[in-house]
Amino acid sequence: MYDNNQDYLETFANSDAIIHDCGSFTAEYLFTNKPCCYMLKNLDDISKIFLPMGQKCLDNYYKAFNKDDILNFIDNVVIKGIDPMKN
Repeated sequence: MYDNNQDYLETFANSDAIIHDCGSFTAEYLFTNKPCCYMLKNLDDISKIFLPMGQKCLDNYYKAFNKDDILNFIDNVVIKGIDPMKN
C-alpha cells in the first residue's frame, strides 16, 4: 500500500513491512521489528550517502536494486514470512 499519511508513526504501527529510499527513516522503522527493504542503485551508494550510523542501520535491511528484488522481498519475506534477518 502506498501511504501519504503525515503521521508516519501510525503508518509504521499499521504496516507489515517497509520498502523505501528515504534516509530519514532508516533507524526509526527498525524499532518496529518488521522487515525493511531499502532501494538502491548499487551497494556503493551506502558508503557514499550514509554516515556510519546509517550504514549500521542498513546492515539490518534487505536491499533492492530492481523490480525483481522488490517482488522477492514482498513474496518471500513479507507474505511467506521467510525472514532470515529477523534476529
